[in-house]
Amino acid sequence: MSDRIDPRFEYLLRLGDNALILSHRLSEWCGHGPVLEEDLALTNVALDLIGQTQFWLGYAGELEGRGRDADALANVSCCSSTG
Repeated sequence: MSDRIDPRFEYLLRLGDNALILSHRLSEWCGHGPVLEEDLALTNVALDLIGQTQFWLGYAGELEGRGRDADALANVSCCSSTG
C-alpha cells in the first residue's frame, strides 16, 4: 500500500477545514452585529459554511473509501498537529 495521500483527498480536506474554521470565526460575531439584519445575515453565512464543510468532508470520506464520515474527518483535521 502506498504512503502517498491522494491529492484530491487532501484538497477536499483543506476545503472542508477552511470552511469549518471560517464558520466558527464568523459565528463568534453572532449577537454582536450593529444592526439586526446584518447579524442575521452573518449567522446565515456561518451556517452556510457549516453546510459546505459537511459537503467537502463528506465527499472526501467517500473518495477515501475508509468509511469515515464528515464528522470523523473534521475531528482529524482540527485535532491533528501540523507543525
